[in-house]
Amino acid sequence: EGDLIGFEDLMFKKNVFSVTAITNCRLANVATDQMRSFLARNTRLSSYLYAMSNLNQVVLMDRMQVIARLEPKPRMAHFLMEIMSRTRVTSEFHNGRRARSMVFNLPMRQGLIADCIGMSAVHVSRTLSWFVEEEIIARPARHIFEVHDEARLEELSGFKNRYETIARMNSV
Repeated sequence: EGDLIGFEDLMFKKNVFSVTAITNCRLANVATDQMRSFLARNTRLSSYLYAMSNLNQVVLMDRMQVIARLEPKPRMAHFLMEIMSRTRVTSEFHNGRRARSMVFNLPMRQGLIADCIGMSAVHVSRTLSWFVEEEIIARPARHIFEVHDEARLEELSGFKNRYETIARMNSV
């Protein structure tokens, strides 16, 4: 389980962007020519990766709409829903299931969260404090989020769970 990073770079001679891990991870480097050759021989996998890439594009477009149209509370709610939904798909622990409460580690500084959702770090702090006061989430430790009212987050944000599609694709 995990992510394919840099799939977009197959179309270019140089990397389009860089990635920094915020948690421990294992990486495998595959040369562009090797990956192109492998995908040419494995059309089913190639089709799957193409579909995943398109799905990621839709998620990115959703995020752009959220940044452009939503106020801070719905914007933060959407971000937390996105993290939870993605965690359910990529984590063996969660295995796609909804639990009564969702606990996850998000080792991002508030400034980085702010950059992801187009807010200031101060506004991120205020918004998270409001979520805690309203008992929508708890923050038992600095980077630990415990979501107690997922339905409220979903209602606030109007979140469309695109990651359910990934889960269905992975079970095929």
